Amino acid sequence: MTIPAYRQELDKHHDRLKENKEYDAKLEALREVAYYTAFYVSEVYKEHGLYDYRRIENLAEKTRKITDEDLETVRRYYEMGQVWRANIGLTSVGLDLFIVQSGVEQVMAESGKYPEELGDSAPGHPLISSLRKTVKPLLGHNKRNPDFSIDDLVRQVTENIQRL
Repeated sequence: MTIPAYRQELDKHHDRLKENKEYDAKLEALREVAYYTAFYVSEVYKEHGLYDYRRIENLAEKTRKITDEDLETVRRYYEMGQVWRANIGLTSVGLDLFIVQSGVEQVMAESGKYPEELGDSAPGHPLISSLRKTVKPLLGHNKRNPDFSIDDLVRQVTENIQRL
């Protein structure tokens, strides 16, 4: 799939998550959001010429944490019979994954790699954006960390959401 195709799938499943009130339907939508978020981050990470791969690596790790620890908390609420809290937790996890998606898109936009098919990118402050694009390469953030494996991360996220 292409980056725009992953984004389209993400938007569709975020809408399902938002519209559903029943726990099981909401959980299924969240599984899809997590799955496509992991692959979306992976596809963006594979792009050449981004100015801040470290931020994408951090956002990818955040996705792993969200699908591991945060979803475990949601599951415990559900098992305790506190379905209303579990539903709120699912919505919160969905929002956290949306923030990951937005962060990745900001890196693409500031790197001049934001696909036109996605429409307009979220505007950032021009001065801060310019400063980041100058400083991050000096810190080596424009290079991928050799110890980081995006494929392992996608595998871990997939395993985490299958446990639910």
